[in-house]
Amino acid sequence: MDGGNNANYLGLTTLSLEEAGLLSAVFAHTTEGMALIDPHYIIRATNNSFARQVFSSIEAIVGAKIGKVISGWHTHFTEI
Repeated sequence: MDGGNNANYLGLTTLSLEEAGLLSAVFAHTTEGMALIDPHYIIRATNNSFARQVFSSIEAIVGAKIGKVISGWHTHFTEI
């Protein structure tokens, strides 16, 4: 995925290559489980920590609806 296209899709500012690389490294290597969810509740990216927490693989998670990955997920959680 192209970072610039994702930024435009989400209405965000495009990052420099250096900024994008740093954020990508933090996202990938943090011990906190993280997933990027689009407005349609589809997981667009995740890290290994999140995959371990939900007992799945990154390949199985990316592209799936969040409700399929985390049972009991409700859209009102996005208001938190």
